[in-house]
Amino acid sequence: MKNWLPEQVNLNTEQWDQSLVSFYPEASQWMSDPLSYLEQLTVNCNYLEASKLIDWDKYLPEGANIMDIACGGWLTAYLSRFKQVSSIISTDSSSNYLQNYLPKVVEAMDGEMDKISTVQALFTPIIADDDSIDLIVISSAVHHADSIQGVFSEFNRVLKPDGHLIILNETPDIDIKYVYNISKSFLKSLRNVLTKKYKTYVQKVSEGGFLYDPFLGDIDYPLWYWEKAIQEASFDLVELMDTKLPTVKGTKGRTLKHFVCQKIS
Repeated sequence: MKNWLPEQVNLNTEQWDQSLVSFYPEASQWMSDPLSYLEQLTVNCNYLEASKLIDWDKYLPEGANIMDIACGGWLTAYLSRFKQVSSIISTDSSSNYLQNYLPKVVEAMDGEMDKISTVQALFTPIIADDDSIDLIVISSAVHHADSIQGVFSEFNRVLKPDGHLIILNETPDIDIKYVYNISKSFLKSLRNVLTKKYKTYVQKVSEGGFLYDPFLGDIDYPLWYWEKAIQEASFDLVELMDTKLPTVKGTKGRTLKHFVCQKIS
């Protein structure tokens, strides 16, 4: 019996890079060069500046074992510079990021590559033992998950008792704005149905999530939904930090937010 699954998974996981360039051609400039990519995320955008607002020493025990989920390389590089960090497992679905980008990004940011191991992987399941990781970090990525509670529950499983999950650089909306956005999408969808307007890629709306970018799989979850999903996955929400920083420097709009969560023992 032939098994297509490994190859199918690899092909599917590489589609995000292809979709980004196909539907957002302006991204091709920084997607083709690791240093341009690093500049886009840490100079043109506020991801790194926002992440520095976390008191990392508070959540990094001596000899800390970290897992950076859906890593872009820059966060791994930044955390590897902390003396109390012993090892970082950096996962991403893109082999391009892990093989070509991460080593050059770590070098450019004066990180410590000898602390870092890479794994090509999806969000879940995590192939790690229960209660084995001190800290899980994930930046601007959870909103791609169809079930954020399912992702959080798997993170909880592999964290040590009282371990921490730090979700960085998300942009959840307050309730009234979320209702406004999904109402607009519903009316647009209703119009397309009535006029029989066919679209290959479509937005999708539910009470819990709004697939607003079907090209890249970006899902908007309202703030209350994040908080509830964190609670249901057996975490305490230790801190919800509004960084007051927009995603792109010099622009207006939603600000980057961090969720600091502690596993309930």
